[in-house]
Amino acid sequence: MPVHDWQFWVTTLVALMALGYLLRNVVPVPFWTKRAKRKKHERRATLTVSAAPAGSQDKKSE
Repeated sequence: MPVHDWQFWVTTLVALMALGYLLRNVVPVPFWTKRAKRKKHERRATLTVSAAPAGSQDKKSE
């Protein structure tokens, strides 16, 4: 292994970062899950649809 080559260490660092990015949702690591939790005082927005469906308009104009 070329441990004295700087390119080896850069490539190793990039590979470890990519592996961590891929495994962050698979492996339950407490450090990552604390950052992803929603704050208690935040509220979700409610989505409402008050318009009629697109196909239910009157066809009197035809």
